[in-house]
Amino acid sequence: MYKQAIVTFASSLLCLSGGLTIGISAVLLPKLEEDEEFYWTKEYGSWIASIAPISSIFSCLCIGSLLDRFGRKSAHIMLSFPFIIGWLCMAFANDFYVMMVGRFFTGFSFGAVRSTSIIYLGEISDPKYRGIILLCPTLAMNFGVLLSHVIGYLTNWRTALLICIFPNVIQLVLIFFLKESPYWLISKGRVNEAIECFRWFRGMGARSENELHLIIEKQKSKGAGLTIRELLKIVFSGSFGRPIVTLFFVFLAMQFSGINVFPFYANDLVVTMFDEKIDTFLVMMIIDLIRVGVCVLICLIGKVMHRRASFLYCTYATVILLFLLVVVRFYEKAVPYKWIPLSLVLFYNGVASVVVSIGWSFIAELFPNNVRGLGSGLAGAISYCLLSSSVKVTPDLLARGEPAMYGTFAIVTLISSVILYSLLPETHGKTLQAIEDSYNNKDRTTTL
Repeated sequence: MYKQAIVTFASSLLCLSGGLTIGISAVLLPKLEEDEEFYWTKEYGSWIASIAPISSIFSCLCIGSLLDRFGRKSAHIMLSFPFIIGWLCMAFANDFYVMMVGRFFTGFSFGAVRSTSIIYLGEISDPKYRGIILLCPTLAMNFGVLLSHVIGYLTNWRTALLICIFPNVIQLVLIFFLKESPYWLISKGRVNEAIECFRWFRGMGARSENELHLIIEKQKSKGAGLTIRELLKIVFSGSFGRPIVTLFFVFLAMQFSGINVFPFYANDLVVTMFDEKIDTFLVMMIIDLIRVGVCVLICLIGKVMHRRASFLYCTYATVILLFLLVVVRFYEKAVPYKWIPLSLVLFYNGVASVVVSIGWSFIAELFPNNVRGLGSGLAGAISYCLLSSSVKVTPDLLARGEPAMYGTFAIVTLISSVILYSLLPETHGKTLQAIEDSYNNKDRTTTL
């Protein structure tokens, strides 16, 4: 188990860098505006905030082939370098265009880190602990957002950007000492190496050996590689198509719940929602701590938590809280206590954080082994297309009034969660092979 913990820590550092990427804009933009040596216009802010999710789409389209061709471990190494280049470009930028180049590089890696980390961790982890391990990248992402706000507030913006490099350096050192995913090695026909790696991660218990034997037997029937015809057959099969459709609605519920928009415009949203005199940094810290705390909590109970039920219950709770915010903000003058909207926002952030944490964990579990990289990359691209859309439309929705923004988020989340009730399978405690078989209707005990 301790080896799986070390791998989880190393891989999660990549996601921590992703959290730094999405969180840094909330404190970077106000400081750039105040910096007299940095030329600034209001239009620059939305571009710097939104370029990261836009560039993320490109990496999502590339990461599938990288994961399937070069392996999960190699993909971790490849993604570290754009982060480092991006942070350096931004730290030494003297104009908007160099800043945008750096932001593009960090955004490029940001788009692929979560699927890369979750795929790797999903394949090396014991089903007994997989529920906990797959939540750690999201915990690291939320901690990265918190850390970015702290260092951005306490230091000069150039110093803050240089500090952001360190997680990538530590991750690069650690990852060189770790082993490749046995699932990927088996898919490439490197069976002996895969057996060694599998036992290094999981030991030689009876249950682990049975799982290893089943994986090898399944792969023998598939072959070591895929022809174009075989690949197309899988892509257009139910075992690939249903996960893509399912994850589309999972990500639609996640990204249009509004929770992931907050880090991009945290300062502006807090001021708009409450009062210009409120301590916006304090509110940001409270919300960041809530999100991190929620992730820690669900990691602690992840071993026994049924993820499908938990995800759906939390989407319904998010919808209820969003509609309550619509009512409270619409009848603002009739609300006797000003702490009521603040409390609703804090509860909303906590519940919606569960939706995001659990939602991303499904990406490692639903796709067939042979095309898991391709599927995760495509699903990630869909997610960040939806995130880019939500980031771009939020200022316009907010300009129409907070009830319009909350109402739109609530309606989209509600529609998605109703559809997911019939699409989303329970994956708790099941092996990856059992989940794959459920989509092929080979194992009726694992169907929806």
